[in-house]
Amino acid sequence: MHLTTDTATPQAYLLRVTLRDIDPPVWRELWVDAGITLRQLHATLQAAMGWKNCHLHGFALPDKLPQLPRYWRVPALMRFEPEPLREESPPDERASDDARTRLRQVMRKAGDQLLYLYDFGDSWEHVLTLQQVAPASGPLPRLAGAALMCPPEDCGGVPGLVHWMDAWDDPGHPEHDDARALMRRLGRKNDPMELTPSRLATLRKRIALLRPPPQ
Repeated sequence: MHLTTDTATPQAYLLRVTLRDIDPPVWRELWVDAGITLRQLHATLQAAMGWKNCHLHGFALPDKLPQLPRYWRVPALMRFEPEPLREESPPDERASDDARTRLRQVMRKAGDQLLYLYDFGDSWEHVLTLQQVAPASGPLPRLAGAALMCPPEDCGGVPGLVHWMDAWDDPGHPEHDDARALMRRLGRKNDPMELTPSRLATLRKRIALLRPPPQ
């Protein structure tokens, strides 16, 4: 899928994307076209984080509270989700369509935040913060910075990740061999969270595939 641009809004957003509840933090900085839809932003986030796009997702616009709420604490009217998920909800509790909502409609100025939830089972919640608005220039989307790989898919969310990483690191852990075997099956034979040069290059290639063809 190629991302389309909105020629009426030739702006680029620098987004900081941070995965919640993980220390040290997993983060990305991305330049994206402000006119893309949230569905297109979903594709960009999948490529940039390293996810496999095999689970449900959604976006939520949190209230300006002292403490950022969790995704499911945000009212449905302030959430943006794919059509199949929306159809399961009663009309008065139905989220908006993420394919019909543009990024510039929900984020406008530096400091604005948006929640992105991937995999409703493992519940990987991301915080998106708009850091900068600038005239669009250069290829979009593009990766401006990154730290660590995303967790392996289907590892059990944050508690599962902590458990398996502890076991992976500790040769004396009773599940050490199981953890090593699990990470091999998940394609993480070496340090599962390290963002190696080859892994970073793969992320950049995935992002480049989303760019519109040259005019």
